[in-house]
Order: sequence, then C-alpha cells, then structure tokens
Amino acid sequence: MSSGISQKLQVSRKELLDIGLRNTMLNFRASAKTLAVVDELSESVFHLLYRQEKAMSFSPMARQKLAALAKTTQIEGEDAQDVATDELLLHELDGLGESGFVDDELDESGRARRHTDTRLQTALDEERLFLQLLRIHSEARAFIEEQGVNTLFLALGFLHWYEADSSENLRKAPLVLLPVTLERSGAKDAFKLKYSGDELMPNLSLIAKLKTDFGLDLAACEFSEDRFDATEGSLDSFYAEVTDLISKQPRWKVSTNEAALGFFSFGKFLMFKDLDPKSWPQDQQPDAHPVISRLLGPGFGDQHPAYAEDVNIDSVLQPGEVRFVKDADSSQTEAILEVREGANLVIQGPPGTGKSQTITNIIAELIAQKKTVLFVAEKMAALEVVKRRLDECHLGDAVLELHSHKSTKMSVLKELGRTLEQGRPLTKVAEDDLANLAELQGNLNRYCSAVSAPVGASGMDFVEVLGRYLKLKLKHSHGVLPTITFAPMASWTQADQLKRRELVEELTLHLKEMGRPDQNPFWGSKRTFFSPIEQNNANDALQQASAHLAALDAAAKALSIRLMLTQPATLADVAVICRAARRAAEAPRLQGVELSTGDWQLRRDAIRELLDAGQRMSICKANHGAQLIEAAWEQDLLEVRQNLLAYGDKWWKVFSGRYRAAKARLQGLAQGVLPGSNAEQLSLVDSVLTYQQSQKVYNQHEGLGSALFGAQWQRQQSDWAVLERVSAWVVQLYEDLGNGHVPQGIIAFLAGHTDASGLGETVSDIEEHLAGLDQALSAGLEVIGMHDDNAQTLRNLDLSALGTRLQLWQASLSALYQMARLNVLSGEIHQAQLDELLNIALRSDTPDQIPAILDFSWYSGLVQKAYAEKPALQQFDRIKHEHQIARFKALDAASLNHAQTYLARQVWEHMPNVNQPGEMATLRAELNKKRRHIPIRQLIDKAGRAIQQIKPVFMMSPMSIANFLPPGKLAFDVVVFDEASQVKAVDAFGAILRGKQVVVVGDTRQMPPSDLFSRDIAPDDENDATADIESILSLFKAAGSQERYLRWHYRSRHESLIAVSNVEFYDSKLVVFPSAGQHLHAKGVSFDYLPHALYDRGRTRTNKDEAKAVAHAVMKHALETPELSLGVAAFSVPQRDLINVEVELLRRKTPQAEVFFTAQGSEPFFVKNLENIQGDERDVIFISIGYGRNESGRIAREFGPLNKDGGHRRLNVLITRAKLAMRVFCNFRGDELDIDATAKHGVRALKNFLKYAETGELEVAKETGKATDSPFEDEVIRALRDLDYQVEPQVGTAGYFIDLAVKDPEFPGRYVLAVECDGAAYHSSRSARDRDRLRQGVLEGLGWNFHRIWSTDWFRNPQQEITRTVEAIEAARARIANRRNVTVTEALMESPHEILRDEAVVEVEPVACPPYEKALLSAVTNQVELHQHQPEQLLRLIRAVVDVESPVHSVEVTRRLMEAFGVSRQGSRITAAVEYAIGMGLKQRHFLRRGEFLHLAESRPIVIRSRAHWESTERKLEWVAPEELDQALIEIIISGFSMNYDDAISGALRLLGFGRATAKVTALLEERIEQLISERRLELREGRLVVCA
Repeated sequence: MSSGISQKLQVSRKELLDIGLRNTMLNFRASAKTLAVVDELSESVFHLLYRQEKAMSFSPMARQKLAALAKTTQIEGEDAQDVATDELLLHELDGLGESGFVDDELDESGRARRHTDTRLQTALDEERLFLQLLRIHSEARAFIEEQGVNTLFLALGFLHWYEADSSENLRKAPLVLLPVTLERSGAKDAFKLKYSGDELMPNLSLIAKLKTDFGLDLAACEFSEDRFDATEGSLDSFYAEVTDLISKQPRWKVSTNEAALGFFSFGKFLMFKDLDPKSWPQDQQPDAHPVISRLLGPGFGDQHPAYAEDVNIDSVLQPGEVRFVKDADSSQTEAILEVREGANLVIQGPPGTGKSQTITNIIAELIAQKKTVLFVAEKMAALEVVKRRLDECHLGDAVLELHSHKSTKMSVLKELGRTLEQGRPLTKVAEDDLANLAELQGNLNRYCSAVSAPVGASGMDFVEVLGRYLKLKLKHSHGVLPTITFAPMASWTQADQLKRRELVEELTLHLKEMGRPDQNPFWGSKRTFFSPIEQNNANDALQQASAHLAALDAAAKALSIRLMLTQPATLADVAVICRAARRAAEAPRLQGVELSTGDWQLRRDAIRELLDAGQRMSICKANHGAQLIEAAWEQDLLEVRQNLLAYGDKWWKVFSGRYRAAKARLQGLAQGVLPGSNAEQLSLVDSVLTYQQSQKVYNQHEGLGSALFGAQWQRQQSDWAVLERVSAWVVQLYEDLGNGHVPQGIIAFLAGHTDASGLGETVSDIEEHLAGLDQALSAGLEVIGMHDDNAQTLRNLDLSALGTRLQLWQASLSALYQMARLNVLSGEIHQAQLDELLNIALRSDTPDQIPAILDFSWYSGLVQKAYAEKPALQQFDRIKHEHQIARFKALDAASLNHAQTYLARQVWEHMPNVNQPGEMATLRAELNKKRRHIPIRQLIDKAGRAIQQIKPVFMMSPMSIANFLPPGKLAFDVVVFDEASQVKAVDAFGAILRGKQVVVVGDTRQMPPSDLFSRDIAPDDENDATADIESILSLFKAAGSQERYLRWHYRSRHESLIAVSNVEFYDSKLVVFPSAGQHLHAKGVSFDYLPHALYDRGRTRTNKDEAKAVAHAVMKHALETPELSLGVAAFSVPQRDLINVEVELLRRKTPQAEVFFTAQGSEPFFVKNLENIQGDERDVIFISIGYGRNESGRIAREFGPLNKDGGHRRLNVLITRAKLAMRVFCNFRGDELDIDATAKHGVRALKNFLKYAETGELEVAKETGKATDSPFEDEVIRALRDLDYQVEPQVGTAGYFIDLAVKDPEFPGRYVLAVECDGAAYHSSRSARDRDRLRQGVLEGLGWNFHRIWSTDWFRNPQQEITRTVEAIEAARARIANRRNVTVTEALMESPHEILRDEAVVEVEPVACPPYEKALLSAVTNQVELHQHQPEQLLRLIRAVVDVESPVHSVEVTRRLMEAFGVSRQGSRITAAVEYAIGMGLKQRHFLRRGEFLHLAESRPIVIRSRAHWESTERKLEWVAPEELDQALIEIIISGFSMNYDDAISGALRLLGFGRATAKVTALLEERIEQLISERRLELREGRLVVCA
C-alpha cells in the first residue's frame, strides 16, 4: 500500500515541476505583463532599492529615441494578438501628460545622473508606460490576492544561454530577483517601485536546469543576503562568479545591466521540492501520513460522523461546551462539532453561508482545545476575512500571517514582538452567565417541545390541534358547543376519530328524521322491540300502580296531619312520615324528659359518662355494700391496696408491719370478718377505689342528669337501666333527625306527650300500598324497558307528577315502537364508544351539530391533554416567556464575548516567556536586531516551535508553506483549507503533510483552481492520482470524506441576489431569508440594457461603450453612495483592462471622488475578471458582460470562461458576490440569446440570469401562495384581515418562510411587520439559538419588524393578542415612516467587546527551580557514638532524610547523620553502621535503592532542586540522581522547545544550581541524553534535541 501511495505522490508531484522553456525563470520574454528597464546600472538600482530602501519611479523615453529601440522591445508570441487591444487602450489614454526626457547630466563622481537618481529609464512613451504599469499593477495585486504570494520582481542581470551549441534561439534567465511592490497613492500620482521586504531569492529553476542539463553548479556562487547587504559591488562580484562558472559554455554570457520588471514564480518549484521524500525525516515520510494514505488509498469510507445530520443541537451541546466567538447557526454548529470530534471533514459552503464565520469558530474551538492550526487558502481575501474576524474576537494574537505582503521578515518579527509585549487580559469570564443561559435554553426548549410534540396518539402537534379547536369554536361562536368526556378518545389516532365521525353522521340523519327522542314519553326505554301482548301487560301494571298511588296518597296525608307534620309531596316524604310514626309508636316512657334541648346532641358524651358512672357506683355498692360500713366508701385506700399487693402473697407477710397495718385498717372499715384470701381483700379495696373514681364523674355531670331526665332522675338511686334506654332512644332520634330520616316536627309531637296509639297499624297500611305501588311500577317498567334508569327517577317525582306520568304512559304505549327502533341504532353507537355523545344527540334540537360536538370534544380534549401533560404549557406566561427569550438573547450574545475573553486569556497564558532559553533565545536575538535578520525559513527552522507556541494558528497559502516551513519542523493538529475548490490537490499535499486532521471548506459548485501558474502539459501517467481531480475539495469528496453542508444564506440583503444561483445550482436547498423591502439600497438585481454598445470580436475583444457605461456608473456610485463598497466584474481580461482605463480617466477628471478609490477599508473598490472574483463580496457589484451583439448585429454564443466545462460554476461565483444590489450591463436581452441542446450549462444559466435580471421572472415568488402551517395561523390572518390589514402567509423564497407578513399599504412590495407564530416553522429549528435569536436577528437585519404570537396566549385571550398585534403593526409603520428617507443600517451596531489588559509586561525568570531542602535532624546529645547506636534508631533517622530529600545519594544520607551526631570525619565503622541500617530499611520496604540513591517506597514526581545556595564542596553532580538529571534536561529542552547539546547541558546545570560544565560533567550529562534518546523520551533532529510527544 505504501509503495503504491508513494508512486501516486511522486507522479502527482511532477505536475509542479517546470524546467522547460515555458518557464519565464529560464526563458524570459518581453510581454504585455513585463517592463524593460533600459540604460541603468544593476548595482546602482540594487543599492537604491534594496540597501537604502528608496522608492523609484519610472521615466518614459523621449519620442525621438523610441523608433530606434522599437525592435528591442518587440512583443513576442501569443501576446502579440493583444496589440489591437493595447492600441484601443492607448487611444483612450492619449494626451495623459508630457513626453519623457533624457537626462545626460553627470554627478560629482562623473557618473550620469540617470544612473544615480531614483527614476528608472524605460523604452516606452508616456501613454504606453502608464498602460503597462497599470496592467502590471493590476496583475501584481491579482497574484497577491489569488495566490497569497508576491510574484512581482525586478530582475537584475540575465544569463544569456543556449540549449545546445547548434541552437539559434537565445534564452534569457534572470540571475537576481529583487521582490518589489508597485504602488501609487492616487489617480494623478506616479507609480512607485519599492523593495517589498521579502527575501532575496536566487533563480531556483535556473539552478536546477544548469545542474540537470549542463552539470553547472550555480549554487556554488554564494547568494545570500549577508553578502548583498554589504557595500556596493557585491552584486557585480556575484555576476563575476557566474561569468566564471559559465566561461566554458560557448556564446553564453552574463548581461549584468539588463533589467526588467515582471512576474516570476518559483513557488511551484518550492512545492515540488517540498514533496520530495528526501526532504522529510525518515519517520515522517509523505506516503506514511495517515490522511495522505487515505486520500490516495482506501479513502474515508470506514469513518462515520459523530452526529446525525438532523441532530438537535441543544440535545448534544450545552452552553459553554464549545467556545463560540461568532454566531453559528445549526448547520455551522454541526460542522464545528464534527471538527471538534477529530473528523477529517468536508464543509460545503455555498455563497454567503458563513464559511469564514464557521472557520473562525472552528479555529477558536481548536484554540480552546489547545490545538495548533494551519489555515490555508490561496486567496488573500479568504485569509484576511478570517483574520479580521479573529481580530474582532481578540484572537488575532494567536495568529501568524505568512502570506502575501504579510510574510516579510520585518512584518513577521514585528508581529511576534507585539504579541510578546501584550499585557495580561484583565476582563473576567462570567461563568454564572453560562449556567443561566443553560437554564433559559432548557426552559425555552421545553416550551418548544411542548407545542411541537404529538398530542396523545393523534399524530398532530399542539399548534395544529389548537388551531382546529379555535376554528371550530369560531364557527360555532353563536352558541356554546357541549363537549363529551375525552377519556375514551384519549387513545384514538386521527384515523380512529374520522371513522367514528362517520357513525355520528349516520346517527344525525336518523335523529333528523325521528325528531328529538327525549320528548318521547318512553325516553330511556331499553326495548329494541315491543309486542301487543307486552303492551297489554304494561297497561295492566300501570293501572294497578295508579290505584295504589291514590290510596297511599290519602292515607299519608291523614297521618301527617295527626303527627303535626307537613303533608308529603313525594314517595320519599311518605317514607319519612312512616318512619316518624313508627318511632313515635315505639317511644319509651318520656314523662319529665326534656326532649327539646340540644344537649342530647351536643353533650351526648357527657350523658354517656354520667350514666356509666352511676351504673358503676350502683354495681360497687351492690357487690360490697354489705361488707363495708358506709364511711368506708369515702376512705383513701390506695396505700392499703399497695401494701396488700406487695406483701399479701408472701409467706412471711405476718412479719411485715406494713401488711399488718393495711389489713388492720381494712378490718376497721369492714362490717364483719374480712375475706380470707388476699385477692378477695384486693377486690374489696378496688371496689371502693372504683366507686370513688366514678363518683367524681357523677358529681361532675349530675346537673345534666337532673336537667334532661326530670322526674325520672333520682340521683344515685336512679333506675340506670331505664335512663339508659331513654337516653339511647333520644340520641338515636336526634341522629335520625340529622340524617333526614325523620322530620323535625316529630319532636313537637313527642314533647307534647300526644297519644301515639294506633300509629303502628296506620303505618302498616301505608307501607302495604307503597309495596304494591313499587311492585306494579317494577312490572310496568320492566315491560316498557325503562326499569333500570327510571324506577328511582319515578320515586323521586311529586305524587301528583307521578300520577300524571303513569296516566301518560298508559295513554301513549303505542309510541314505544318508535323508541325501540332508535335503540337498535343506539346499540351500534354504543359499540363505537360514543355513549356520551349519543346522550347529547338524543336530547338535541339541532342534530346537525352532533358531528361538530364530536370534533370539538376531540380537539378540546387533546388541547387539555397537552396542557395536563406539559408543565411548560400549564405555566406559560407570555410576559415571562418573552422576558426569558430576551434574557436568552442577551446571554447567548454575551456568551460569545465570554468565549472571546476566555480564549484571549488562554492564549496569553500559554505564551512562552521571552527570556526562555533555546529557540526563544534565537527569536529574542532576531527581535533585538535592527537589520540583517535571518530569512523566515531559517527562523522557522531554528525557532519554529517557540513561534508556534506564541502563535498556535498559522495563516498561509500553499506556496508560502513550501517557502517558509521546512519539512518535518512544525506539526499542526488541524489543517483547515478555505476556498478549497480553488486549491489543486497536489498544491495542498504540503499542508496536509504538516497536520493530523484536515478540514476542507469550499463549494464544489464554485470556481475550480485558477490557471495563473499552471502549465499546458497533459499528464501522461496513468498513476497520476490527482490529474483528473481538479481540487483538494474534489479529492476529499472522491475519497468518501464526511461532509457537512452550510445552509443559511446571509450575504444577500435582497433575495433576488441569490435567487438564480439557488435555483440553478443548489436545487433551492439554501435557507434564504426574505427582505422586507425597507432597505434604501437593497435593490437586488437590475439590468442595464445597452443595445448600441457593440462587442468588437475581431480586433480588441472588448465592448468600449459598455466599459464607458460601467465607468460612469462607478463614478456616480463613488460620488453619491461612497459609504457602500463596490466591485466590478468583467467576463474577460481585455474588458477588465478597458474598464480600468475608463475609470482611471474619470478619476483624473473627478478628484473629489478619489477618496473612495484610495480608501484602505476591508472592502476596497476593485475591477476584476470573473476568474479571480471568488471570495470577494461587496455591497454593490457591477457586472460587465462585454460579449454579445457585434457589428453584424449577431449575438455570438461566445462568453469566454462560461463556454468551458464548469463555466456555470464561474457564473455561480460571479452572480453571488453582492450584498445589496447587482447591476448587469449587457447589450442583449436574455430572450435574444438562442441556445441549443449542445450549449454548456454556463451559457444556459446565463440566459436565465439575464432574463431574471431584466424581468424578475423566476419561480421564486415572494408571496408563495402556500397554505399556512396550521389553522391557528388561519385564525390570526382572519382576525387581521377583518381589521382591513393586508396579510400574506408564508412569505419567502426558499428554505425559510415567514408565517405571516403585513403589507405596507403605501409602498407595494414592501412589508411592515413579520408575524411569527409558534407553529411548524418555529419548532423546526434545531437549536434555541436558531429559533429564538439568530433567525429573528437575520430578519431584523433585512429590515423586518418582528412580532410573535403565542398559541397559548391566543387560546386564552385572542382579543388581547389581536390588540397587541395591531399595536405592533402601527408602531412598525411609525418607525418606517420616521426613517423613510434615512439610510437603513444593516443592523444596530453594538459596541465591540473590549478586553482590558494589564499595561505592564512582567519580566519573570523563565524556568526556576525550588532550592534543595535538606532534612533537619535533631542533634543527638547522648554519649553513644554514631556507629554504636542501635540500627533501628539509625534507620529512623535515615527514613527522615529520605522522606525529605528523595531521591538522595547514600553519601548525602551519611552526611546528614554525621551532622546530627556532630561527627566531622567519616570512618569505616560509621560507613558500615549506616549501610547496615540502610540494608535493614530496604528489607522492611521503608525505601528503595537504585544504584547509590535512596528513593521513597511510594513513587512521587521527581522535583528539580537548585543547589546554588550550597557551598561548592557540597555540589557534586555525581550526587544528583539520574532521574533528577533527566528531568532537568527534559524541562530545559521543553522550555527551549528544541536545543543543541551544549545549550541543553548548560541549561540543565543552571536548573540544578551548578556552574560551568567541566569535561566530566559534560560527559555525564551527554550519557544521560543518550539514554533519554534510547528510551525515546528525547529525539535528535538535525542536531537539535526535542522532547518526544
């Protein structure tokens, strides 16, 4: 596998090699992009530009000399076809200024002033020189912006060479390439040439060519900045060495003073060398790299995403887990999470979807994980926009830019120095905010879940259910619809409900035909058939019932009169009267008893106690009265009882004085002889005690007995049994009264002692009639089928009503047949579990409402079920909820600031100390130099790890990686590519080799790699793995890498700007937010039709009149709306150049507009062709088609790059650059472009785009005509339309639609208010951030005023919500009216987050070690010598030393013991005694011994200890444990990142507190270093020691 990958790598690598004659480094030719410098001395020019860093201008040649030199500046090759174009441009520039002049004066040294001044002589006149410089200036900027490298060089000195002796073709190769910049400050200012500050470069291609083909070692001629920094003449001496080298080649020569300004690129050659396996360490070979081996091998098919694509973000991510520094929507967050999990990932980001924002967050999260990042892009714009965002987030300090003009030695060192001088961030991170944010997010999500979750088994969410409920409620608002119990319906699905609804509709038809069933006399009958026989039986039973009813009615009324009670109205009343009569008949003798008092009820317990006490007193006297004298009942016999109990059963009781005294006292109270047994005596005493206790109760309630029982009360001689019966009967009577079983009037009857004789017989007669009535009713009801439900109802009727009912039934028995037929249908309804609805239906006057009742009950039950099961709905409060949303928004936005603060502090805390040794010493030396700094590649080589610690994020282009990062020197945890569709696969390999994880960000539907440096050489090797893969993005996709898509489109402030692209190229999958139409400048796409502007196809390949129109539009923009950024895109380079010239002319005539063109903001004005516009965005974009109708009037189907394969991708990029407005300049309409089936996709898409630009017709209407998401929204629309507001549902173009939009009546096409409900659009969001902040924020940025209506609030009080909405509409109209003529800002500009820093940078010792602490042993004061001490005592002292000083040399241990004993000399006996004690300690596992060093038995980290404070005699390196030596070496190397042997040894000694290194010390430490290398704890790389990862 490895060999196959290696072969593929090497074949792909060949794409980068070009040492053929197309390479201008080997075969320089004059062209439209070069400028010959004539009659100058290379040494002088070099001295002025490089050594003195002066700016030089260009001098045109006098017209009289031009003719003579015309041949020497003849343009060759394919560029000759541009002559016609140049002539047109020169014609436009005619009359710019004065012609050139010739300066033949001499200076003091006798040299011509033209050779010493700062004006470079050229062989061009004024106009042609300006045109050439303008073109070079544009190309130079394009190279920097497109490739991230400056390729503009002033070539000084050329080698004239021939391919062979027989060759007639002279070749020219530059010898010295001085990197320069071409600048000017304004349209009327001259171009200035300056040394760029980049490194001087030899001609690497020439070195390789001469070595390969001619065996000449040009590298032997010293080419170094040190050499050329010296005095004048060093350049000439270099030329002399080259001349000597080629002296044996016939016809070859060095043209020392030949100079030319042009573009030279050796970046590809550097990239070719960078991929050479020989350049890489053996353990970092390119073919063994895990990502490369997958890319060119089996792919990534076995790797799976960490999260599903539709994952709910909040379910897997808590606030603060990812350090977002910029807002991130759910699609962006998903990509960030995958990167966080370590995935090699492709992030597809269509135009305007926030790729740079996502990359910023990815880099921030990687910084939070303390990872290093290599951010790679070819386009400078891509690098700069991410850097700008990181600067905004206070993370710019973590970034080192090594691309374009940012990669000069001075700029790099200046940035490193600035970063090291940054003070400590002082701003605090508010961790409490994150906890509060998490709580709020949970609350908001719970509500969202509550309204979006299916309710029960219905399959419908809460908002859908609520909407249908409200619709039904409104439809039947004229009356209240009854509802049936929901419980039987709780398990229904929607299909179940529809099925039952069909049954209900059938029932409705029957009821409409039958009439109201509950008006039928036999309503409630259960009969399903009724025969004539049963009709006769029913008639007989009803007749008997009527007879019994009449008899009992008369008897009951007579009885009530006798008992002085109210006459009975119902059968229940008759029963009550009967019970009262029965009670009166059964009453005991009540003479003298007070019945009318409430004491019988209120003091029933006291009565009970009184009677019980009297009863007990009577029993006591009855049982023992004969045995005791009367006075005994008053005696206190408790002590007597105690003594009898204590001694009565003892055999020795006669000897107890207490017993004898107790018995004697009891005998004194007895009427005769005491009982013989102790138990009988105790019973006698207990009877007295019981009597006394009962007497107390009796005395307490005696008055009550007298009051209640009257004459029957005889104090203690009362007949307690009689009183008991009276009391029980009266109490029960009152209980029955309370229960309603007997009437209140019976008390009066009984209190009067009225005669109750004969009452029993009367009651019996009435009860017989009651039983007869009951029997007859039961029989009749049984026959008519109404027994179960009607028997008790009938008994509750008034007697007269009952009689009437019986007569009605008897007269209407024939109506029972109709009810029986209805019962058959009712049985079917019962089986459908709709009994309650059936009951309503059978009593309803409007059967048509019955289906609505079912629906209403179903939906209202579902609403109630949702409320019951969802606390978030129960407790919903709009004010609280919107307050929570406001707090969530504030805290979520603040969390970005907290993350910025946290990461800024982390970056600062991980900054190395400027005073650290090793690599920081190298960097420190460079920072302190004034000039003659080492090249950046050398600086990276010598101090790269230190620089990476300062700057964990490198921003580079593929070429700058090969230029500045030596292979194997620096590794990055993650490599991130941006605009990856424009990075060739082989160009990206160098970056991938330097990383562990790769993130590829781009868009396969955007621009492929540009052709700025490519070669027209077809690959001829079938093993070329990358030749057919146009970009690294395509290669990762082909290898099956995981992909994530960014969906939300942010850039366009008017949806028409993305409409065509979304439909043509992205299948309408982008989430595009509609514009409210309120932004003054957000005008979308417009079409400038220029029918008279013709395309000059045959000669200049330009459209002059269209270029002029564009230029005038540019100038108008600069004067009228300079606050808006502007870019111009042309379809071709000639059209671009012509527009540049036209703009240039207008700039010279309009100086007041110059500030617009020279402003150096983040989005400066540009004119580009469509090949290099990717990555740019501006407020306004002008597009010049250029092609089209020519002089013949025919429209040629020739549109430059659009006619190529993939031309549609170029168009996609072109038409998605604008944020506010896009103007298309063209001389034909879309309908005029005829295309056939063979037309390329790019041309077909252009036709559609032009048509849309002109007409706005595309199937992306804003008012979609889509239905609302729920009936709830229908209700809101209806309510607002009733108030004469124009409301449109589902307003939008793609991906996102506003629920409801209120139109602006004064301005058609504009909207006043966006109304969002909590329906499908609301709860479809995958995070609270999307739902409650970002989406609304984007809409507000597009000019929308925003209002929310919560379904729960509408449910409770729709009128209040209508009022709130109307207030919001009117407030929005007022705001719009106030700002109608004021420029609308994109969004409210919040003050940027500030991080306060400590101004003072504290200088601290980079690596410091604690002083060595000796064990302090107490002095031994006894007279026993050290060697005479018991070994156990010595062992205790040794353990104390080891505890403090481990690891410690045994000699040091002995020294500590000698100090404790006051011994100054160490003899053999002392040594032996100590060794013996040490041996004892080893056996007992008190400590361990490794060599001569004692270690604690339990392991602990090795601490480096400084012995600097010791006397020199005490400091011996051999007494330092190897582990401590190793730790010191590792620590010092870590602090220095990498070190040579000598620095590592001296640094380790310094940590340990030792002085200079002797030969012996050096040898010892070198031995330790070798041991560490063998253990793979250290690694030797190119003579420098590095700690292994």
